[in-house]
Amino acid sequence: MADLAASDVTVTTQRREDRNGMKLWQGTIAFGDGAKTVPATGVPCAIGKFGFARSLVRFGMNESTATGYVLEYDKSASTLMLMYGDYSSATDNVLISAGTTAPASATYDCWAEGY
Repeated sequence: MADLAASDVTVTTQRREDRNGMKLWQGTIAFGDGAKTVPATGVPCAIGKFGFARSLVRFGMNESTATGYVLEYDKSASTLMLMYGDYSSATDNVLISAGTTAPASATYDCWAEGY
């Protein structure tokens, strides 16, 4: 199967705001088609898609979705990591990467702060 690429990610801005030099972005991120897989290193997503000129400081989801996945932004690799709770092992890790899975189409409500 082919991996999801940055071109498979749709970022929709709903609100943009300046707060004392820090910029706030709020919107949705949609991707997945049940066929393409999440690369082990995450879905490539350029910082420019969030409209930040220099740096993304924080990223998060507004609410959980019915998919059971959580998005995390890997700043060092500029990728979106798809994570899920692992309750099947003795250690019960809090969140682990869902890399190499093929997620169904979903939209995630997210926010970000940066410069």
